[in-house]
Amino acid sequence: MLIYENPTYWANPENRRLHGQLMRQINLHRTAEKKAGRWRAPSSDETKSKNSVVCQICQSACRGFKGLAGHLAERHQMLASLYYDQFLRKSCSEDVCLKCGKKTKFISVRKGYSRYCSRECWFTSSECSILSSARMTGRPGPWKGKHHSLASRAHLSEIKRNQILAGEISFKTGKFYSQKNNKIFNYRSSFELNAYQILETLSEVKSYDVECVSIPYEFAGSTRFYIPDIRVEYVSGKVEIIEIKAECFVNHPMNQAKFKAAREWCKNRNFLFMLWTEQSEPRLLSNVAAS
Repeated sequence: MLIYENPTYWANPENRRLHGQLMRQINLHRTAEKKAGRWRAPSSDETKSKNSVVCQICQSACRGFKGLAGHLAERHQMLASLYYDQFLRKSCSEDVCLKCGKKTKFISVRKGYSRYCSRECWFTSSECSILSSARMTGRPGPWKGKHHSLASRAHLSEIKRNQILAGEISFKTGKFYSQKNNKIFNYRSSFELNAYQILETLSEVKSYDVECVSIPYEFAGSTRFYIPDIRVEYVSGKVEIIEIKAECFVNHPMNQAKFKAAREWCKNRNFLFMLWTEQSEPRLLSNVAAS
């Protein structure tokens, strides 16, 4: 069996990554050779000699196993399964199901017989469970694995948080029409969308605006500007500056510097700074419009 035909090879995520990287390098090299005029397609003789398979009956060279199957049918009037049984069969039990012991189906001259007689036998086999576990606990989609320890899950949470802060992962985005303000607001996460819907339902809210305030703050030896998510004006005249943030990002040093500057800025103007997370405001986790 060739290495690329072995299902355990593809179950390893590192092998899949290396294979994709190799194919991209080959395609880039071929494109560069074509642009330079140095690449040509291999001739039929070169392809025939490189991929040729010799017929064990008449010693004729055939173009691959498909060519061998056609050669057997035209030249020798012979079934591919009979040829395989006579010249290429690896063992007497090769056509026996590894699960139930029944006869299996012949696939091709190159692959031989199937190892399982049906999908039921394959899905209930130990080999399938091992491959499924390897796929689920590897990349992509590591959260689908069922064997992560608490330390592993904490490490994955840290990786996910860093990817979000670096902008490598995007959130749900779209536009929201506010009837209370007669404006269209952009949202960059489901939390922001749910926050807009919450403010729409509160009768004590007179109006609100999105990303309309710029607050200077110091971080890493330089002056930067922080733009909170929402500015809310209540019927009573109270004004609130609301920042919407997931709980796992609250303790980040940059965010702490932003929140400290925002509290001082709001205190000087008799405003109130509020930090909405999924813990302080559980309604951020639910669709307010649907409920």
